[in-house]
Amino acid sequence: MRVAVLGAGGPAGVNTCRALWAAGHEVAGIDKSLLHLEWAEPYCVEMSDGYGPCDRADVVYAQADALMDVAYGYPDKILMPGQGIVALCQDKFAACGSWFIDGLRSYRPIHVGAQVKNSLRIAAEVLGYPYWLRASEGAGARGATLVDSYETGFHWVSYWRSRGVDWSFVAEEYLPGREFCWTSLWYTGHLVAAFSRERLEWIYPHLAPSGRTGTPAVARVVHDDRVSLMARDAIRSLDQEPHGIYCVDLVEDHEGNVRPTEVNAGRWATTSPCYSPLGVNLPDLHVTLAAGGDVEWPGQDIYPEGVMLTRHIDCGTHLVGARVAAHA
Repeated sequence: MRVAVLGAGGPAGVNTCRALWAAGHEVAGIDKSLLHLEWAEPYCVEMSDGYGPCDRADVVYAQADALMDVAYGYPDKILMPGQGIVALCQDKFAACGSWFIDGLRSYRPIHVGAQVKNSLRIAAEVLGYPYWLRASEGAGARGATLVDSYETGFHWVSYWRSRGVDWSFVAEEYLPGREFCWTSLWYTGHLVAAFSRERLEWIYPHLAPSGRTGTPAVARVVHDDRVSLMARDAIRSLDQEPHGIYCVDLVEDHEGNVRPTEVNAGRWATTSPCYSPLGVNLPDLHVTLAAGGDVEWPGQDIYPEGVMLTRHIDCGTHLVGARVAAHA
């Protein structure tokens, strides 16, 4: 099968290309940066900085949010959530508001827009200190910081405004516990495959005031019904008939209850062991279903508990993916 991978030159794109190559698919890597695309070259039969390869592909897959609209231009070649669902998941204020209404989050989120001072005072009244402040859209913990005073919140937003950034921000309750990600593949409302991992260390945490950079350096596969059940509820709160890829981030609150913080719909998480030798190749399942093929549906907890997943730097130049190691 021939698969066009949009955003193939990023770390997650390279991981996906490697997974598809390992499963025997022909991969056409597409990325606006030909320099970045070279990282995926060993796994591609064709590389391009344009969308021409999509016309010749059996399946089109977009790894980056910004490229999903391109993939939707090939409706017969994709397995993705609806465009409205993807937009809802990308809006962290709207998603968290839905979870509050459905009882999955304890406090309603506060939108921080043009009226910054008033919004921050409301956030303090509703959430108390400390609370979590972040950009309402974007990945990699964009614009995130812990706010323990009015001054911190005001100067944080003012800094970004002074740089010409017009993000909207959302204030949410601070969740201090363990952090998880639940990765899943669905087909017309039914779960095909899923697994959970606990994030143990963030990559380059010293480069972000929040200490979080969106991608873990070390994670561990876990089998935890609290995580899987809450993740399913979080997805169905936003989408009654899940279809495609959904990766749910979750964090424990002060009482140890697992709470959803965001859903990334339509693409794999960067450090998902998509090409690991653990027995289930998620991108292969995804593209085979997208092309109308038959696959086994392995269900929940597809990887052994305790397997460690690490990110590392290759010659100090770029991220190269997940490595499976024995659990110490």
